[in-house]
Order: sequence, then C-alpha cells, then structure tokens
Amino acid sequence: MANASVAQTKSYSKRRMRNSNFEVLRIVSMFLITLFHFPWDNVNIAVGSDPLSSTIISNTAAFLTNWGSFGNTLFFILSSWFLCEEQQSLKKNLHRVWLMELQLIFYAWCIVAFDYFILHIPYHGTEWIHVLFPFATGGWWYVTGYGLFLFVAPFLTLGLRKIGPKNHLLLASSLLLIYGFTPSRTFIIDMPACALVFVYLYTIMSYIRWYIPELLESRKAAIILIIFGVVFGFVYQGLLSKIISVDWWLFHTRNATSLAISLGLIILAINRPETHSRIVNKLASATLGVFLIQVSSLGKRYSVFTSSSALGNAIGARLLLLDLLLAVVFFVVCIAFDLLRQVIFTFTVDKVEAKPFTWLYQNIRKLFYTTSHKIILLNKTIESEK
Repeated sequence: MANASVAQTKSYSKRRMRNSNFEVLRIVSMFLITLFHFPWDNVNIAVGSDPLSSTIISNTAAFLTNWGSFGNTLFFILSSWFLCEEQQSLKKNLHRVWLMELQLIFYAWCIVAFDYFILHIPYHGTEWIHVLFPFATGGWWYVTGYGLFLFVAPFLTLGLRKIGPKNHLLLASSLLLIYGFTPSRTFIIDMPACALVFVYLYTIMSYIRWYIPELLESRKAAIILIIFGVVFGFVYQGLLSKIISVDWWLFHTRNATSLAISLGLIILAINRPETHSRIVNKLASATLGVFLIQVSSLGKRYSVFTSSSALGNAIGARLLLLDLLLAVVFFVVCIAFDLLRQVIFTFTVDKVEAKPFTWLYQNIRKLFYTTSHKIILLNKTIESEK
C-alpha cells in the first residue's frame, strides 16, 4: 500500500496541495482493496430462495470482492505517476521508506497491545521479530515491495531515460505481452506480489507518461481503455472458465485489464478541472492505514462480526447488504484511526524523525563508500600480484 499516501502524512502546508481528482481515486482504490480482504460469510450469502436467486447473490458478492488487485494496481500507479516526473534521489526515496517504517512500527505495536491487553494473546519467538522489524520481515507485502522499489527507482528511472523511447517501448511492450495477458494458473512464468510487480508497472506507465502525451489528453481514449478492461476481462474469464480453471481475471495486479482501467481513470482525472480539497486529500493520506490494519492479525479477527450468526442469522441478499455495510464502517473507522495517528505523529515522531534518519543515512553511506574503496584497492593488489 507510495508510498505517496505515507509522504502525505507530513504537513500539507509545506508544498503545493495535491489535485484532489487523483486523491479521490486513491480512496476508491483502497476501498476496493478493503472489499477484497473483507471476511464475507460467503456460505450463508449464497443461500437463496431458489437456485437462480442464489446464483445472482453469490455472483454479486464475487463481483464486489474481485477488484482487490485492481485496487493495488491503481493505488501504485497513482503514486508512480508523479514519482516518474520528479527529481528523484536515493536519499529522498530512502526517507520515504523511513517514514513508512515508522508507520509500520506504530501499527505493529498497536496490534501487539490489542492482542495482549484485550484478547490476551501472547507473542513468542519469531513473532517479536516481525513486531520489531515489520518492513524487513515483509508482514505487509505492499509496503515492503514498495520500499524495495523506491530503493531502485532512481536508478531505474535514470536507466529508462538513457535507453530512449524506442528501447523503452520495446521493453514495456514485451513485459506487457508476457505478463499482461496470461492468467497465473495456466502459465509457468508468474509474477508474485513483490517489488518486481512495481518495477513492471513503473516501466509501462513511465513510457506512457513520458512519450504519449496525446493519449493523456483524450477522454475518448480513457473511456475506451475502461471499457476494454472491463469487457475483455469478464469475457475472457467467462470463455476460459468453460475450458480451464482460472482465477477471476481482474484479480491479478499485473494484468492488462487492471492496467487499462487504472490508466483510463487517471486520464479522466487529468482532464477534469483541477480541484483542491483539504478534506479529500487528508482522507486519502490515511488510506494506507486501512491496508495495514486489515491485512494484520487484528483485521483477520473481526470475521466474528460478519458471520450470519452474529447478524441475527441473516442469509442471502440481506446478509450481503449487512456485510457490505460493515465493510464501509470498517473502512471509515480505519481512516479515522490513521488520522488520529497522524495527529500523534505531528506532536511526536515528525518533530524528531529527521535527525536519526540523517545520522543513519550518512553513516551507512560512509561505511558503504569506505568498504567499496577497500574492495577496489584489494582487487588492484590482487591484479598486480598476478
């Protein structure tokens, strides 16, 4: 889960306010991710008065939960859209990672406190490693993957600029042909949820951002991209599901359908009159917190509230609507909690985080250059003795 939304937790007054058209999309993308991870009671939702109504209800639930990885794609592309145009540096990107790590530590300890004092669940052994080093242990895959991507992004951007538009197009189109049109279960070459997904998406989107400005000015192209993504995705799935077992097509972050719909929505946002809403932007800055809570052990435990027995033995369409309402409530509560975290950070972490980061960065950089220099000297000595 940027991250741009993490960087936004710093004061908005220090820089030009973001275009709220994009921030609305960020909120939407995280809500779709919430629906995907939400613990729907699918067994009881599928219960209908007759086979037809049961099929309609269960397919409606499947449709609502099908957009999670599309949400991942849109969330990342919104961040990379601006990242590929800014003057990047390793120090600046590592500072972004540092801010994300502080946010992860906060949430990790909140979850520990809730588990220990409310649920009385003790932690043992390696579980404490995950609490102390949440970024390194990959407890939240999106943040770890995005952090690793940020580490290589300055060099990746420089390399993509150097190879020029022709070679960049060849690389981007090759990646899209390999990974954009192949379901994971039927193709041996897959791309797991990690930093590679972000490198792949960034390579494609940066080409469009740099070299196809006319596409970005066309609302017609945006509509075509969205229609293509939706129609191709579901038609493809509908045809293949009759032959082989595949996932719902839009489930994969890397697929052309997710890319097409995301790009179409971004083009529509570009071509709308620019808006600036402090409320919308502030809410968008808290979206990563929703992801951190939901995919944690804490988020997985609230399934007790979404079951049929917990909701008056509701079944079918009524249970679906109740679960959907609970998903909205959960989303709002998580947003509110992260806004509270931002207030806490404003008076604590934000006042002091720069100094330890600068110290760490300077000393690690010094150690790296010293070690590199010694290796070079050692290599020269070995070469001279041959």
